[in-house]
Amino acid sequence: MLILVEAFKNDELNFKTTPDLKIGFTRFIAMMVMHVIVTEEILNGLKMMKYAANHWWKFSNPRIAWLSGLMQMTAVVWVAIVNYFVITISEDVLTLAKDFTALLFIADFDDLMSRAISTYAKIGEISDDIVANADGAFDDLLKIEVTTSREAKKEG
Repeated sequence: MLILVEAFKNDELNFKTTPDLKIGFTRFIAMMVMHVIVTEEILNGLKMMKYAANHWWKFSNPRIAWLSGLMQMTAVVWVAIVNYFVITISEDVLTLAKDFTALLFIADFDDLMSRAISTYAKIGEISDDIVANADGAFDDLLKIEVTTSREAKKEG
């Protein structure tokens, strides 16, 4: 919102004039690249929501599991919308590249943090201990019990 307010104050949101070819082409390429990058994050949030809805018995609180997918999806959508506005108000190729890179870094910040935590935490040792001491508790974990797929309904 602050970016939009600042753009309105400085009269930078001008949709009546056609931009120069160089900045217009740069805006188009930046928007396409951002869309490709953001699509994966949005689909990941939707998959998390679908999994939580279809496998509710695997969670102590399935609503919170579903809400985490919704929050990831909406956060990425808002970052994309803000990035579209920043790309639209950029008048210079260098400014566009700088702002675009900064906002994409913000959008990928959650992935960077999860990679850093998994690198320094001994998750492999913890998961090996869980699997070794499970005594058959996870036998049905990968069994598909509920699905919304149309292909699965064809089999009966």
